[in-house]
Amino acid sequence: MKIIMAYPERCAGCRECQVVCSLTHTGTVNPHKSGVNIVKRGVDIDLPVVCVHGNGCNLECISACPENAISQNDGVVTIDHEKCTGCGECIKACPYGAIQIAGGLAYSCDLCGGVPECIRVCTQGGIRYAEADAEYVKNVYRIIREG
Repeated sequence: MKIIMAYPERCAGCRECQVVCSLTHTGTVNPHKSGVNIVKRGVDIDLPVVCVHGNGCNLECISACPENAISQNDGVVTIDHEKCTGCGECIKACPYGAIQIAGGLAYSCDLCGGVPECIRVCTQGGIRYAEADAEYVKNVYRIIREG
């Protein structure tokens, strides 16, 4: 399965991926309503963090959601905003930091139906849409946890 993979050494920190994601999904420019979460690591590293859709994790977000607002269909994890109450349990459960809460709702990458808009605007190659790679997922987890 293809997922969005981040390459922090190529990320310019422009946040265009966040802008286009929130604009595409909510009609507003709000980085907190984006499925892409930019995490700062040190002075020079911007790490785009997105859901790995069960590749390298146990989908803890799904079992943590008391409203059953998070599901996985055809390999893609999605959040049903009709059911979401913004309780934040999914954020606590996600080992990658790929979920954000804004305006009382949780936001995470849904791969835009297989044509991620964020990839289109990333001119530096900081994120790519490619086949999931277990070693890549493990390294991202390590970078996020080490801070």
